[in-house]
Amino acid sequence: MTNAGALLADDCPLWQSRVYCTRWDGKDKSDAINDAEFTGNILMLLREAINFVKSNTRNGWEKLPNGRKNKHEYAERAVLEALVNHS
Repeated sequence: MTNAGALLADDCPLWQSRVYCTRWDGKDKSDAINDAEFTGNILMLLREAINFVKSNTRNGWEKLPNGRKNKHEYAERAVLEALVNHS
């Protein structure tokens, strides 16, 4: 099996297949607010990284004439694109 095939396997045997996620307090990287390490296949890593970003970003809302619309700090599609391009 090639490494590309192993990255897609449910039980990924590659120990290098991991993602480190960290949320820093401001621009100074002296104090981390939240950090996590995920291991597994490439699809699970992508899902976990997206969930980490969602749980560590602010949410707001926009007032509409007949209610409100929830707005995220970053568009979900932009987060997905950034993570896929980074891999």
